[in-house]
Amino acid sequence: MKPFEKCALDIVGPLTVTTSGNKYLLTFQDSLTKFSKAIPIANQEANTISKEFVTKIILEYGIPEKVLTDQGTNFMSDIFKNTCKILKIEKIQITAYHPESNGALERSHRTLAEYLKHYINADQTDWDEWIPFAMFTYNTTPHTATEYTPFELVYRYQADLPTALTKPPKPTYDYDDYAQELKERLRATNQRAKENIKEEKQKAKKHYDKTAKETKFKIGDKVLVYETLRRGRSKKLDAL
Repeated sequence: MKPFEKCALDIVGPLTVTTSGNKYLLTFQDSLTKFSKAIPIANQEANTISKEFVTKIILEYGIPEKVLTDQGTNFMSDIFKNTCKILKIEKIQITAYHPESNGALERSHRTLAEYLKHYINADQTDWDEWIPFAMFTYNTTPHTATEYTPFELVYRYQADLPTALTKPPKPTYDYDDYAQELKERLRATNQRAKENIKEEKQKAKKHYDKTAKETKFKIGDKVLVYETLRRGRSKKLDAL
């Protein structure tokens, strides 16, 4: 797997309407590097989602081979399906009964909410202005699954943080030296990221196996089926 080969999309909202008219967030995460992006949008209509997906994600990071979404009406719409079809993207729906498939993106939502609640104004109408700062913080913080910052895995160098008052001297390279070092670092970091993700999944499975209990049913048994709420929930970012 390479960066941006497989990604996940989701919608957060409705939130408090900002002074700019935004009410939702289109969120995106690369499955390998965990690099994430959140795009403020005024509505969650299918044409809006498709346009933002193309202009703010694909035109910046390239066309993914696979995209994971839930079964919201916007992602299940003909407009979004045709967008994926034209771009030859395999669209994978996550069922309501297996939301853990998109767990990494959901966790980034909680991190985003925690950041925003410290900075938004009292009437919560400026949260969209803080999104770039929040996402920069998220992408320059080491991720537990990879042990690298998402920024480094994507761009192959550590970001210079605004809080850094001094910078170490930078070595000088000729082009061949730089290209060779970049190639070696790319190979090493990608391999290590894959290993860390595999270890994290094994830990999660081990923890799940300890607590999970298999329920056996016989033909004729009566069962209750839990029906989840459809899109339109407003608890994605409770901090807002």
